[in-house]
Amino acid sequence: MAAVEQSYIFHGFDSEGAQQLLDEVLDSDHPAAILAREKILHQYGVDVYYSPPGLPLCWKCTLKHVGQAVGYAAELEAYPERIACVVGELGHAYRECPDRELSEKIRQTYQDILDTGCIPDFTPLLRDVVQGWQDSL
Repeated sequence: MAAVEQSYIFHGFDSEGAQQLLDEVLDSDHPAAILAREKILHQYGVDVYYSPPGLPLCWKCTLKHVGQAVGYAAELEAYPERIACVVGELGHAYRECPDRELSEKIRQTYQDILDTGCIPDFTPLLRDVVQGWQDSL
């Protein structure tokens, strides 16, 4: 029986260093060996994600950061400067979210906040994050 060749889909490569690593992986005969060596690459099925060192992909962390952003958003009337905390927490959630589509939704949410200065209804985003976390248990 012939061996099935594993292929990978790469997400989140947007810096020069990440591109360099991606080039190395794509030129390698054994990308699985590189995945085992590099702490900034994380594999979920055939998807491979890049995250900055020290920021592993994690549903618990994603839930924590989105929840904290919602908490800060609730305090904006009394403390308007906490909008920076909302954006920062969403930035962490974006980089740590294991689901690529949800990660992009999180990124778009904080980009919209930065562009408009308005806080959206976080309920749909929070539902998606909670669902992803529950599915991972």
